[in-house]
Amino acid sequence: YDDVPLSLGQSLLDGLLAGHHVEVGVVFGHSNFTRWFHPLRRRWPIATAIRRTEEAVAASRFGYRLRVGDREEAMLRLGTSDPASYLDASFDPAASPELDPVVRLIARWASEVGADLVLCPLGIGDHVDHLIAAEVGVRLAQAGVAVGHYADRPYASFVGDDDIAARAPAGTVRRDAPSR
Repeated sequence: YDDVPLSLGQSLLDGLLAGHHVEVGVVFGHSNFTRWFHPLRRRWPIATAIRRTEEAVAASRFGYRLRVGDREEAMLRLGTSDPASYLDASFDPAASPELDPVVRLIARWASEVGADLVLCPLGIGDHVDHLIAAEVGVRLAQAGVAVGHYADRPYASFVGDDDIAARAPAGTVRRDAPSR
């Protein structure tokens, strides 16, 4: 499984999100990464098909509707599988050319379904795509959309609650809420 089932799986099955209509948007839906072969650019159509199949299986198992965007994920956009290129603590999502198109996409998706809440990853682990998604959440919140952030796994598995809280945008961490 990828980001949402790893981060919110239990909540989807029998926690806070269970019983709600949940739609998961995979913004960066064009991929060249899979564990089955080396991620070459020319293999993106087959890698994308594999990843979409994996996402569809996860959606069925965890009970959410899946939406997939047509943005290229970082490995494909950057043309390298070197983690130093897409796990980048110095990356500024506000300066990314991906930010505005992703803001528009998520805002449109949220509007189409009448979303009560948009959940975005915090960007723990400095994955550039997660950092962009976290910044999208901040921008949508500034525009009056109800937004929450979640500690994205597997990255958040390696940091403590204080580190997670330090990364959260202002007003998104409730100290009285149990961490999971």
